[in-house]
Amino acid sequence: MNNKITAFTILAFTLGMVATTTAVTSDTSSENDVTANVTSTIALDVKPESLDYPSLTVGQLEQQSDRGFSGVEIANTGSEYIDQVWLGTSYPDTDPFGTGNPGAYNAGNFMTVKPDNSTSLNILGNDSVYHYVNRVEYEDSNVPSIINLPDSIDGSSVANDHVGQARFGDQWIYWYLPTYNGDICDGSSTGDLNKIRIGTAPSDQNELGSYDFTNSSQFTEYDIADASGTSKYGIVNSSVTFDLANGESDQSYDLLTACPGSTNVDTAQIVLNKYNVAFNTTTDVVSDGSESTYLLDTTTPSDMLQPDQSFTVNTAMNVPRGVSAGQVGAGSLTIYATADTEAQE
Repeated sequence: MNNKITAFTILAFTLGMVATTTAVTSDTSSENDVTANVTSTIALDVKPESLDYPSLTVGQLEQQSDRGFSGVEIANTGSEYIDQVWLGTSYPDTDPFGTGNPGAYNAGNFMTVKPDNSTSLNILGNDSVYHYVNRVEYEDSNVPSIINLPDSIDGSSVANDHVGQARFGDQWIYWYLPTYNGDICDGSSTGDLNKIRIGTAPSDQNELGSYDFTNSSQFTEYDIADASGTSKYGIVNSSVTFDLANGESDQSYDLLTACPGSTNVDTAQIVLNKYNVAFNTTTDVVSDGSESTYLLDTTTPSDMLQPDQSFTVNTAMNVPRGVSAGQVGAGSLTIYATADTEAQE
């Protein structure tokens, strides 16, 4: 049975050494026996330790940070084999759009990643498209007048309409979470509508996109299931693909949902989840979803991240339109890992 320890900060390396000596009986050379035992240490080193993007433009993807870094290097600087690696990014606690305050945004919510699969290591994930790690989107405080909403779904009345946008730089796709009185859209309560509708066409500066959530040709509907763990979120029953235009690659995510009435939720929200396998303690993102994944996940020692091995995660900031000019609130990209302390002989 593997003994796994979660590690996400840099830990100190320790070395144990025991030396024995042999007495010299004549004026000749002697040989000393030295034995050493390295203690168990789980440690990752992530370089650079910070990324700064001083001049971002709304609607654009920016790969180069202030010093020219376009990614982070993750190295095993401990003494154990790392068998799992995944990510997490920070996000704003409330909807920053429409506030006029750049500090209300969180830089982590703009972070996208693209794993580098070119090494001999079995790095997982999509190495051709930048994805958000766990982007949170809140409902719009005022539903746009162009949006057409239903009064009932499958014979169930709709009491509350929650409309928001999934933002991808220069494009955005509307989503719709309907609820009835007392419903919390996390798949757990009797009588919940437990559905989300995602527009099939994006909007941009020139195109209106999908706006009619009564017309089945303009949306895809997904059922929402209860999420295990202590999470406040529900999870859609299958992965969600956002169809983008203007030559941009489509992006697929496991989608999480929450509405007022859920634990500590005042505003309806969704999470586009890709590389955070346990977002907000939602422990079944990977087991129930199909798009979220580890960067590294193996039980084979030869495929693990062994001491002194490293790999690259390409990073970029994708700033959507509508972000206020100024210094955005600081964010974080966190690297999580577990070690298999029985992998080495």
